[in-house]
Amino acid sequence: MMEDDELSTGKEGVKEFTQAVTVMDNWHQRWLTGVELLQDINENKHLLPTGFEGLDRLLGGGLRQGQLTEIAGPSSSGKTQVCLYSASHIADKHLGVVMFLDTCNSFSPNRIACIVNQLPTSLVKDVNIGGGKICLLIIDSISSLIGPTLGGKSSEGRFLMVSVGIILKRLANDYNLSVLVTNHMVSGEGGLLKPALGESWKTIPHIRLVISRDQGSNFCTATILKHTLMASGHTSKIVIHN
Repeated sequence: MMEDDELSTGKEGVKEFTQAVTVMDNWHQRWLTGVELLQDINENKHLLPTGFEGLDRLLGGGLRQGQLTEIAGPSSSGKTQVCLYSASHIADKHLGVVMFLDTCNSFSPNRIACIVNQLPTSLVKDVNIGGGKICLLIIDSISSLIGPTLGGKSSEGRFLMVSVGIILKRLANDYNLSVLVTNHMVSGEGGLLKPALGESWKTIPHIRLVISRDQGSNFCTATILKHTLMASGHTSKIVIHN
């Protein structure tokens, strides 16, 4: 016979799962034909150059609108600098407006829910701020935003993580945004570093990059972990100035 606390935990898990599925269903994009997909890519899903020649070459031209790109790396590897420089470059080239969300390691689950609910509202209004169209949404970092909710026996954090990922991908697709997120690294098998947030998250981004800084220099190596059009393992050198 199940104990009261076990029964309560089971009911809570079912409730959390139902909530997550509801969010996913509400945000799941409609099915498109091959012709519609090709037309959407040609007409709407453009590339946004980051200003880093090596990085743009590695990405096939830059950050693609309609897709979620993740940059992972250890502390001080240059993740935030890449985000800031990319935002500045896109703004200078008048390619559109950049929305930058700095999580500052101080977000609670309630604030996450608030952000997720408010993002669509701010974007639906013709996706315009100050007369320019939002083309890039940056979250630095996604692991600081979601990480505190993970762990323990409850699966609420994992459901929230997947739900946020699906919503970000839907926002990217529906409003022709490029979504760029950063992720920190954690120790994996054999002590090797790997991107945080685990197996459930790794399937979410369309593109995953990891960057590492050469010791004592401004040179960094960017490596493709996952790409919709390219094989993983390709690398490129970039120079990051603090």
